[in-house]
Amino acid sequence: MRAHLDTLKQLTEAEGRDFSALTISYRAPLYDTGILSPDGSSRTFSGEPEDIASDIRAFAAIGVHELIFDCRGQSIAESIERLQWFATDVIPLVDG
Repeated sequence: MRAHLDTLKQLTEAEGRDFSALTISYRAPLYDTGILSPDGSSRTFSGEPEDIASDIRAFAAIGVHELIFDCRGQSIAESIERLQWFATDVIPLVDG
């Protein structure tokens, strides 16, 4: 993500625009721990609540202003359960 933001900054400045005036948003799917990245490593925004909170803090530190979490499940009930888990277990661990 950092590399993408660096590229966006260069392109923005090349067009004479103010990069700091942009609001950077990122759609962040919540992955189950069993779904690995193509290289076999764990995915960002997966794992235990502290892992996800750490990812949130890392994205904020590199300049992402908004994260849009995808909490969809296989059913409405599962989606609601995921939202409740996120609100109860993850959000309190994030500073700011």
